[in-house]
Amino acid sequence: MERQIRRLGLAILVLFGALFVQLNYLQVVRADYLATHPRNVRTLLHDYARARGEILTADEEIVARSVPSDDQFQYQRLYPLGALFGHISGAFSFTYGASGIEGAYNDELTGKRQARELRNLGDVLSGKEHTGTVVLSIEAAAQRAAAKALAAAGGRGSVVVLDPVTGQVAALYSSPSFDPSPLAAHDQSSVRAEFEAYEADPTKPMLARSFRERFPPGSTFKVVTTSVALEAGEATLETTFPELTELDLPQTDRGLKNFGGKRCGGSLVVAFRVSCNTVFAQLGLDLGERLASGIESFG
Repeated sequence: MERQIRRLGLAILVLFGALFVQLNYLQVVRADYLATHPRNVRTLLHDYARARGEILTADEEIVARSVPSDDQFQYQRLYPLGALFGHISGAFSFTYGASGIEGAYNDELTGKRQARELRNLGDVLSGKEHTGTVVLSIEAAAQRAAAKALAAAGGRGSVVVLDPVTGQVAALYSSPSFDPSPLAAHDQSSVRAEFEAYEADPTKPMLARSFRERFPPGSTFKVVTTSVALEAGEATLETTFPELTELDLPQTDRGLKNFGGKRCGGSLVVAFRVSCNTVFAQLGLDLGERLASGIESFG
């Protein structure tokens, strides 16, 4: 009998030991894997049932904010500027995940990054949750001006405005755009319906053309051509070019026309101001291989 009791006690100890090892393995070794697993609905619900900080423009308008709600998510994400910042803010969607700034700065908005830093004792004891605010370099006023200009020009396209000194983005707007608010709703059937409607739209409103599409550089490349020509000594600001409507291209039977068939030329300064195609095509031909090496220096 004593031998059987000893065996039973030893078996219980072994089982407790195995349980201890398994618990530590799950809670320490596999913790990150289990916490971030896509099928871990509890973690997903926890992330969506916590407050998020605001996304603000450089001129302090609210792009995104959270308000309390009476459901399992506890907070509803709102986008007061709607489609004006849709491509930038992205959407915080339980069904489709976080995109745009919502996804890129998720740790800052939920306060997870701040939580990794040392908290004071009062915050620890109170269980206070921290959130972070993301401030964009983009101004709402500049964004509205870009949207208005595109609307006046036909409503489709993209506008990007950069600060030439710092490189900061002052405006970043693509049209057509989309309102992220329906994608952040808590009724998942309506969220899916809205998403499918956006996807089925032939104008592709969810496509941010300014940074998710590839286009020929067009007239923006004249900045590079001008810089290379000035650096190489091929031209100065006062160098003059003939006024043409079309430039014959060597070794081809084709010509390069100016926009709208307009005639332009004159000094390099004037040609740059009016974006004269024939002048910069000729400048590129004059530079030859020096243009290619100059392009490389621009990355």
